[in-house]
Amino acid sequence: MKGAGLTSVSVMSIPEWLEGMLKDGRYRSKQAMADAFGLSGPAIVNYTKGRRNPDAPSCLKIARATGTPLEEVLEMAYGGGNGSSS
Repeated sequence: MKGAGLTSVSVMSIPEWLEGMLKDGRYRSKQAMADAFGLSGPAIVNYTKGRRNPDAPSCLKIARATGTPLEEVLEMAYGGGNGSSS
């Protein structure tokens, strides 16, 4: 498996990761995060509450905005790190 850096964040789910960035003060609000990512506020609310995972194009926007490798964002969204179940 390539990407030794994957383990640093891939153990987290998307909701945990996004909420962590909010708690750390990287973004002042969910709306500020949405604006930075180029996504809607309701989408960010759904992601942080674990109601939905971002689709591939949204993962790309999140990866670009945060400087996180796309593979890591996809792993958090779809690689089994998601702690929510529907």
